[in-house]
Amino acid sequence: MSAGAQHGGGLFGTGRVVTLAVLLLVGGIALTPMNDGTMARWWSGLSGAVDRAPGANRLVGMEQSAKVVATKSRLRGIRQELKLWAHRHGPPDADDLTQAVGRDTATDAWGHRIRLQPPTSDREGWLVSYGPDGAPSKDDVFISVSWQDVQ
Repeated sequence: MSAGAQHGGGLFGTGRVVTLAVLLLVGGIALTPMNDGTMARWWSGLSGAVDRAPGANRLVGMEQSAKVVATKSRLRGIRQELKLWAHRHGPPDADDLTQAVGRDTATDAWGHRIRLQPPTSDREGWLVSYGPDGAPSKDDVFISVSWQDVQ
């Protein structure tokens, strides 16, 4: 005879009943905010119709932070790719970025085109993502590109 059968383990064993009770308790507590319309406001807030619940704002902030990290990583990778490009084709021009790394790679985490200001012998250049709004502003993500980076 199995251990489960000896201890009343069948379909409604003690472990499953306790697990179900915990899930119902947690679910009941989690569903409580829905009764006052909070959840409905949160969902409509995601579409921009109503203000977001505080937790949703935190999630959006975390998503934006993750996109900044991903974009910085992509910019560093592009800087390395530009070095390879320069060895084959010479120093890159501003219009060479898509040719050097490909259209998908030359796009930031928000789907906007990354721009290159090539370095010159007397000044550093930069790679820039204009961030979530796609326009020059304080939320831009950029890294410098020196002459040594492309030679």
